[in-house]
This record gives sequence, C-alpha cells and structure tokens, in this order.
Amino acid sequence: LTLAFELLTKDDINPLNHKIRIKMIQLLCQATGSQGMVAGQVMDVNNSQKTHYGLEQLQLLHTLKTGALIKNSILMGALTNTTFENQDYACLEKFGDLIGLLYQVCDDILDVIADIHTLGKQAGTDKELGKTTYVDLLGLNGAKKHANTLAQNARSILQNNFNNPENLINITNYILARATPE
Repeated sequence: LTLAFELLTKDDINPLNHKIRIKMIQLLCQATGSQGMVAGQVMDVNNSQKTHYGLEQLQLLHTLKTGALIKNSILMGALTNTTFENQDYACLEKFGDLIGLLYQVCDDILDVIADIHTLGKQAGTDKELGKTTYVDLLGLNGAKKHANTLAQNARSILQNNFNNPENLINITNYILARATPE
C-alpha cells in the first residue's frame, strides 16, 4: 500500500502532471482510509464474530472494502484520459461500484464451489469463520443470479456510455465466469 503512494509521487516513474497525481493520491486515500477499506475491515471483523449481517449491511461492507479498491483503481485509470467528461467519470463510478460487488458475490460463490487452485485459499473459510456471505443470504442459485444481474448492469453502463468498452466488459465477463462457468 505504501509503495502505491510512493510510485504516485515519483516523477521518473509517473509522467502524469502533478494535479492528476494528487487526485490519484486522494482517491487512493479515500479507498484505503477510514471511509473505505478500514471501515470495511472493521465491519468484516465484526462479521466474523457471529454478527449476522443482512443484505444491505453485507453490500455496504463490500462496497467499502474490496469495492472501494476496485472502483478507485478504475477511476485512477480514468484520470489519465484527458477526453473524459464529468458524466463519463460518473458512469465509471457506477460501473466500479457494480464490479466491486460482482467480484465479492463471485468470491462468496467460489468459497462454496471452488477448489484451492481456483480460489487461491482453502474453500469454506468464510463458513468456518462464521461470516455472512451472499450465498448464506441468497442461496447458491440466488447468489449466481445476483452476480449475473450485477454483471449485466455493469455491461449496460459501459455499452450505453462509451464507444469502446470491450476491455472493461471482458474484465466483467472474466469475474463472472470464474464463479458461474456454465
């Protein structure tokens, strides 16, 4: 995390102008600070202590934690595009929120259905820790349906607002396909 801040400040590595780099640092601070990842981590710790969350709380946790990092990565990339208008940026914020939630819903599905090689960790760890997941709240098929809806909404934002959204659509499809391969 600290390395990310360092790289954003180095002129020899980062050729962007200082104003853009300062905005990127602000985004990174928001994503990782007390209004982002830290707040989500506090909720996640409480979630692992048998505090059963509803769908709204679970969505907030993931929007703050994983979602904030994913969304702000997208927004930082958008800052490098000098042709973007405010509405383009707003569309990418909505897309980022959706893709962040999609990632987490798919991660919850994978925690139930995947092997260690696909998941990168032992499957079932969320259940062992007593964490509430989308699969707990919606069932496996409901979580898959929710993931498909999030992916479709994310793709629609891109297709309706950008001329060449293929790269971001491919990322969306990749995240979804990991958890819903059929």
